[in-house]
Amino acid sequence: MENCAQAHAQPRELASAASWRVACRLKDLGFGSKNWQPEKYVQKWPTGAWDKFADKKNVDPMVYDNKAHGLLFPV
Repeated sequence: MENCAQAHAQPRELASAASWRVACRLKDLGFGSKNWQPEKYVQKWPTGAWDKFADKKNVDPMVYDNKAHGLLFPV
């Protein structure tokens, strides 16, 4: 959760493995464009897909916290 929160908080132009993992999960859930293919260590924070997810799940897209993480990666 901490790595994902840091990836969300850092400048959006920085790539990270945590951003890639979030992007992969969002793609698995059907958010993002059809031909979108996240690339590890190249992927930046998936703002568009994240905003769509946050809107659907009724969470603040500007905050990545335990609630948002739990909705994205349920245990």
